[in-house]
Amino acid sequence: SASGGGLNSRGKRSGGAPSTAQEFRTTSSVGSVGKLQALTTSELDSKARLDQVMSQPKVIVENKADLTVTADDLRPMVRKLEHSAIVETLTLGFCKIDDRGVEMISEALHTNDTLRTLHLWDNKFGAAGGEALGQALAVNRALIELNLRTNDLGPKGALGIAKGLFKNTHLAVIHLRYNGIGDQGAKALAATLMQNSTLTEVDVARNRIGLDGTEALMKSMTHNQTLTHLDLQRNNISDKGGLAVGLALKINTSLTHLDLEGCRVGDIGTSAIFENLGSAYYAMTQSHHGQVRRRRMPIINNRIRFLNLGGNEIGEEGSTHAGNALTINQGLTTLDLSNNSISDGGAAAISEAIKVNTTLLELSLAGNHINEEGGR
Repeated sequence: SASGGGLNSRGKRSGGAPSTAQEFRTTSSVGSVGKLQALTTSELDSKARLDQVMSQPKVIVENKADLTVTADDLRPMVRKLEHSAIVETLTLGFCKIDDRGVEMISEALHTNDTLRTLHLWDNKFGAAGGEALGQALAVNRALIELNLRTNDLGPKGALGIAKGLFKNTHLAVIHLRYNGIGDQGAKALAATLMQNSTLTEVDVARNRIGLDGTEALMKSMTHNQTLTHLDLQRNNISDKGGLAVGLALKINTSLTHLDLEGCRVGDIGTSAIFENLGSAYYAMTQSHHGQVRRRRMPIINNRIRFLNLGGNEIGEEGSTHAGNALTINQGLTTLDLSNNSISDGGAAAISEAIKVNTTLLELSLAGNHINEEGGR
């Protein structure tokens, strides 16, 4: 039954970086081949330690002393990276690296052909660093995952990244949350997604993206058929953006995970989204014998597995549409509608749908206005 507490959406992808170096060391070592090597910032100029660390496939630089890692500090490591045939994962998070440092790392990516994953989260670089990385992406044929969360790329830096992705045919995952890319940056990425066939996960959460950027991204989703995960969490999508999402879901055949938490989507936008996850219309059809019949035609997107609409402005109308969709949809396994304005009527519609739905595994309705009657 549906209840105020609901089930916990623990299957949600955060799309971001672990909060601490220790957490990274723990999570990234599970199931991996090779030992993760940690290097403190004070050891960057030690040839012996560099030789030791760079002889392993996974490397992390730990900034235990909260120092600013300059381009000069990075130079010895970058020189080794340029021609390394061993290092596959490099993490330089929380190191206060500026544009010059990232430019130096980007230069190494022009020649390196073994690095698969690069984490540069929580640093201090901006547009110039983004442009340098974009130039590297245009020629690099090895990198599969790039995490740039919590920097200051801005629209110009995002444009540089997007230009590089036009020519890149290998990168599959990119995290850009907390970079202030805005509508212009989102439009640049959307133009890339119109023709890109390798990216599977894009995280642009918390980027001050409004209606224009949302509409551009959703238009790209009507053409792109390889992206599976899209995180737009905490952007200003609104109901009009929700309408664009609904249209994209009607056409797109690849998205499986969509995160729209805290995007100011109300009943209108929510209804549009769920109408394309499961609804029906009636059409007049003619049989071979000339008989005209009124036939029920379903509209179903069964590809979406994970949908997060928590923290929006959904009321009874939107949640009723959710319930209607769940009676038809057989794809959703995780649905988060927590912290909205859903009342007993909407909860009852969802509760009735759950009785016939056979695929939904996790549902969160916590933080709504549901009384005991609606939760039955």
